[in-house]
Amino acid sequence: MMNKKVAVLWGTLALVGFIAAAGMAYGWLTDRTEAPDSLHVADTREDTANIYEDDLIEDTVNIYDDGLIEDTANIYDDGLIEDTANTYDDSLIEDTLDSDALVIPQAPDFVMYDMYGNRQYLSDFFGKPIVLNFWATWCPNCVVEMPYFQQLYEELGNEIHILKINLLDGQRETREMVDQFIADHGLSFPIYFDAGDGAFEYGVSFIPMTFFIDADGYAIASSQGAVDSDILRRGLETVGVLW
Repeated sequence: MMNKKVAVLWGTLALVGFIAAAGMAYGWLTDRTEAPDSLHVADTREDTANIYEDDLIEDTVNIYDDGLIEDTANIYDDGLIEDTANTYDDSLIEDTLDSDALVIPQAPDFVMYDMYGNRQYLSDFFGKPIVLNFWATWCPNCVVEMPYFQQLYEELGNEIHILKINLLDGQRETREMVDQFIADHGLSFPIYFDAGDGAFEYGVSFIPMTFFIDADGYAIASSQGAVDSDILRRGLETVGVLW
């Protein structure tokens, strides 16, 4: 009789343990099938740390390869890329975390070059909403999102600025590779090249990464990883554009 009671007790405990384990397994699977939303919208000064802040500005050499970030003046023409720290307007780069006046951060200004080697600043494009994207031809997710940017450009190219910033380094990413990529994918939007500080200013530790900037130059939202039409549409809504 005693052995029968012990057997029943052990059977009951085993059943309870099985039910608990099944519940935990279901929760584990549920957590992983519900992917988090990749679009982050800044609504407080504290939230801006998730868009760009010192702890997000890591060693951007990881974007390229060790030793590939050399003197980028040799990629363009000697002397074209000067000390950009001295060319910014201090009023454009404010410490938003210490400012009581700003709720949303103004987008850091930086130097870029167009396809013809002309030097431009992000602030040159203020006045219209901006979709700022960092990418490279060797990045698989950058390839995936290209058709969505092409569609966006074809439909809203006159209403917004689409700034596709290529991380040209002269070795892993060359101008010839970019030109061939544009031809292969039938891209018609303009391409720009990071002069070396854009990815750093925005804390880009991996690509692709996209920022939505309003017409006044304030970074409202960001998205890490490949975007699609839904993410682009919702990001544009945050800067007052309906698509």
